[in-house]
Amino acid sequence: MSHALFLSHNTTDLSLVTELKRRSEAAGVTVYTYEDDVQAGQNLAQKLMAAIRRSDGLVAVLTKTGMVRPTIQQEIGAAIALGKPVYAIIEEGIEASAMTFLQGIEYIRLDLTRMEEALIALQRSITAHQTKQRREIVLAIIAILAIVALLCVATHD
Repeated sequence: MSHALFLSHNTTDLSLVTELKRRSEAAGVTVYTYEDDVQAGQNLAQKLMAAIRRSDGLVAVLTKTGMVRPTIQQEIGAAIALGKPVYAIIEEGIEASAMTFLQGIEYIRLDLTRMEEALIALQRSITAHQTKQRREIVLAIIAILAIVALLCVATHD
């Protein structure tokens, strides 16, 4: 099952974002970043909302330099409003409570000297979410089949 993620970040964190994108795509995950989709003349807010809508989830990269970008908070809010899972990666030393839309959402701590740990935790989180989604789909199909079977029995009686 292919997975597409919207990567919310500050351009000051481009080296971290590039590594995150490279590893994600190597694992078969499609990653959307603004830098890869520059379209002069397009309405930026509409373009970003469409990209979030198409995604299966949003990864918010919040570093000490990246926290100053208010658009990250807005993109998180948009993803939540659209029912998308939010996977936040927050650098050590940043207080997650400062982010209104992250209240109550588990997040991954990022130690820039041990970035590998955060990337592994992100991969585990995405895999767990995909497994949960598949389980929910199977249960819905079973429920539908049970209803159809009951209707067939009722119409034959």
